[in-house]
Amino acid sequence: CAEPRPATTQNCNTHACEGYGWVEYDWRACSQSCGGGTQTRLVRCESPSGQGVAVGYCRGPIPLAARLCNTQPCATESYEWEANNWGTCSATCGGGMQSRTVECVSSSGTAARRAAAEACNRGQLNAYRPSAQVWLTVNVPKPSQPARSRVTRRPA
Repeated sequence: CAEPRPATTQNCNTHACEGYGWVEYDWRACSQSCGGGTQTRLVRCESPSGQGVAVGYCRGPIPLAARLCNTQPCATESYEWEANNWGTCSATCGGGMQSRTVECVSSSGTAARRAAAEACNRGQLNAYRPSAQVWLTVNVPKPSQPARSRVTRRPA
C-alpha cells in the first residue's frame, strides 16, 4: 500500500464525567516559621464514590497543591555585653584587684547560650575604672577558648 495507513484508534467521549471532581484536602503546616516556607496539600480527582481516578475525569484546571507561607522576615536577635558593677578592691592601697560579672545578653534580655555567645565575641570588651585609673580589656575569640584579660594602668 502506497498511501499512509489509516488510524487504528481515536479519542472519543472526551467530555468530563458527571459526578467526578477535584477534591482539595487541608493544607499541611508551613515548612518554616518565618523567612518563606512552603505549604502542601493533597489534591486529587475523585469519582462519585470517593475513589482517586485519572485527572482526565475532572473538569477545569488542577487546584494548587503548594503555596508560599510565612514570608515575613525572621526577627534578628542582637547580642551585646552586659557588665555588672565592680566588686570591692582586694587591697586598700598599693594596688589590688577588682572583678565583676560580664555576660553576653540577647536583645530579648536573656543570657545568651554558648552557641549564641559567639555574636558577642567579635572584639574586645573595654572597661575603664576611673578611681583606679585602670583599663580592663577582655579578648574572647570563641566560646570554646578561654578568655584572656589584660589590665593596664594609664598615666594620670
